[in-house]
Amino acid sequence: RVFLATQLLRESSLSINEVASQSGFQDQAYFCRVFKKIKGCAPGKIRAQH
Repeated sequence: RVFLATQLLRESSLSINEVASQSGFQDQAYFCRVFKKIKGCAPGKIRAQH
């Protein structure tokens, strides 16, 4: 799910909330916490890099 979210952040213009939903997370805060734990940075930082 985090891999899918990373792809969506890089390749789409969806909001982080929409990316969380598309990746199967129901709560954006939980998504951000899990994403940061696995990837080592926040989803917004991935979006800003691309």
